[in-house]
Order: sequence, then C-alpha cells, then structure tokens
Amino acid sequence: MLVHKIDLALINGIEEVELPFNTGREARANVMSVGLQFEVPRLWYNVKRDEYSDFVIITIGTGHDWGNKLTKEEHIGSVVLEGSGLVWHYFLLSRKEFEERFASEINR
Repeated sequence: MLVHKIDLALINGIEEVELPFNTGREARANVMSVGLQFEVPRLWYNVKRDEYSDFVIITIGTGHDWGNKLTKEEHIGSVVLEGSGLVWHYFLLSRKEFEERFASEINR
C-alpha cells in the first residue's frame, strides 16, 4: 500500500485535482481519510496506479445549500476547524460526473 495526500480548500467552492484513479467510484473507495494536519485540511488516499485522471473536489460549509446535485456517497469527509467552529464538508466527483451534473451551471 502506498498512501499520498493533498491539501484541501478552506472556502466554499470547486477545486480541480489529479488523482491516480479511473472513476469517481474508484477514487472514493480509495480515500483513506480526510482530516486536519497542522490546521490544514488534507485528503489521504491509497495510490492504485501511475496514470492520473481529472477529478473535482467540492467544498461546502455547514449551512450552505448546493441543492440535490450531490449525494452522501460522494461525501468523502468533513473537518472541524478548532477555534472558529467552522465545519467544511468535502465531496469527490470525477470530471465526467461533475460536468454531467453541473452542465447547466458550467455553460452559463
């Protein structure tokens, strides 16, 4: 097993990342943990191959509504920031899943 990590955002929004998986389902299945390291949110994942594909991580603060476009199965973890009480929730989608689901917002 080989574990890598990436930093995650601390604001509502979308970030594009490259991960060593083919599909969103495969990527989500290989997430080891989402947590804080030195007060920075990070994603640890099990590396499965050398080729990388495009993915999207959506960050949502508690109380912010993204409608019904995200599912519990796409949720990969949440972090609580000490001292501020803010909670960030992270969702992982393949680039293809993201484009299909959010096509109307992308094409504005």
